Amino acid sequence: LGQPLDVLVPAFLRGRVVPYLQGLVAEGARVAADHQVAWGLRRSGEQFPLQATMQSQIIARRRVLTARVRDCSRRSERDREQHLLAELGAAMLRDTRSEETIARSLCELTVRHGVADACVVDLVDDDDETTTAALHRDPSRQAACDALCRLQLERNRPHLMREALRTARPVLIRDADDATLAGVSQSPAHHALLAAMNVRSLVVVPLIARGHVVGAVALIAGEAGRY
Repeated sequence: LGQPLDVLVPAFLRGRVVPYLQGLVAEGARVAADHQVAWGLRRSGEQFPLQATMQSQIIARRRVLTARVRDCSRRSERDREQHLLAELGAAMLRDTRSEETIARSLCELTVRHGVADACVVDLVDDDDETTTAALHRDPSRQAACDALCRLQLERNRPHLMREALRTARPVLIRDADDATLAGVSQSPAHHALLAAMNVRSLVVVPLIARGHVVGAVALIAGEAGRY
């Protein structure tokens, strides 16, 4: 409160925003406008979406531009989640002929929307056969994802998806340290692949259709505590 307005503006926007604000003051505009969501800067240096209503007025014979700022982080997150869910539903309806296509589409949508750094999808068909797809936003880690898809895992032994598939309930691991990864690995090779994918935090969500578990999605983050 009471600080210069440009402390809220990320560096990459100051070259455009600050001159614009100075122009509003010089023109003496009473109300600048209710702006659409833009980017602001927290004290920590984190960027966040905001909406600002700005007003130019005379205070003690000086023209001052004031702003009321609303943090739109939660609204933007909800909008993104709703958009993602709509796209995921459309993808599953559109790609009914191939589990592999569905799994790949789920991975691509999840990573593209920034929900996760990596995504692994397991789909289980009527014959109890599993189709796996995995995608990482970092191309240098995609080889580990591809190798994980080729790895033959036993469903009744520990692995990322096991508890979600077995209980039909989400599983959250906030801090996936090396010991945690070892606990969901079936072999040293399996453990090495999870480490190469930089699994540090994850949530596994069951996919349920008509009351039956048909698969699971693992959303993976490269930093602990993201989920």
